Amino acid sequence: MNNKKSKYIIRTAIVLFIIFYIGHLIFTIYQFKVNGRYTIGTIVSIKTKTVGLGKQKAVLVSYNFKNKKYQYEMDGDLGYKIGSRFFIKISPTGNGFGMGIKCEVPDNINIAPAHGWDKKWMQENYPDCSLIK
Repeated sequence: MNNKKSKYIIRTAIVLFIIFYIGHLIFTIYQFKVNGRYTIGTIVSIKTKTVGLGKQKAVLVSYNFKNKKYQYEMDGDLGYKIGSRFFIKISPTGNGFGMGIKCEVPDNINIAPAHGWDKKWMQENYPDCSLIK
């Protein structure tokens, strides 16, 4: 009887963890889509890695948000070089989701505000950048 109870508790804990994880993922995606912020990403390094049977470029991107420095690795190649600056869309918490936008940051913008820019600012100032519409 005790062994069955232990298995039940373990299974319940696993199911609850999976439900919590999926709920958190859905919430993060929703926040990214609806309340995402825009900031400046800078390419730190570019490397080629093996994926399956082929090779693919991986770009290490650095950005600041809420006075913290973050980095994430982005698969693919936007055609930029190390040191290139481009707009990225991130979740409002600053970590988790980040997506590079093929839209270079002009030289007259040195730094992004601590909390980034909102969608309205991006639409007014850079309407041609993808992911904004």
